[in-house]
Amino acid sequence: MTGVERWIEHGPLSDPGDFVSNLTRLPCDIDAINRTIQGLLIHTDWLSAYGVDEKSFGAVSRQTLPAAKRLATILGRDARPLDAPRLPDQRAVGTCRDFALLLCSILRSKGIPARVRCGFASYFHDDWEDHWVCEYWDRSARIWRLSDPQMDELIATRCNGWIQVIVATRSLLALSVDTGN
Repeated sequence: MTGVERWIEHGPLSDPGDFVSNLTRLPCDIDAINRTIQGLLIHTDWLSAYGVDEKSFGAVSRQTLPAAKRLATILGRDARPLDAPRLPDQRAVGTCRDFALLLCSILRSKGIPARVRCGFASYFHDDWEDHWVCEYWDRSARIWRLSDPQMDELIATRCNGWIQVIVATRSLLALSVDTGN
């Protein structure tokens, strides 16, 4: 495959394995997909912001899991459809990489070119920190767009006045994240 279509094929980390049908049933709207992911995952560094004690989860790891393993964990704890939001203490614990990878996996499963991108964000704290987002191909505009599926309303209200990052599509302004390109 050449061009943007090469970003549809799953790699070892984005491949949902036996859970592909769970992903293809989700809506195609990026905002709805991001809300779904926000109801499935909780970031290791933001547990207390959601009123959750780390002890609720047993072991909390910062290791990024392949999408198939992450989905097995989520559905093993709660077999409801993926678009049924879980309470914060019932979500799978991960990092920004897991949020971005799950979005990438869902979009690729729907035939939408997507890739995870690492850069540096300043909207969480006063300093820059490494941060992972997902970039997806907007076929109608013929451009790549960034989306930060970790950025929900709670996090946005605590992020250095960056509430404007939350837009209807949850897409980031190109200047918000330095992707190195």
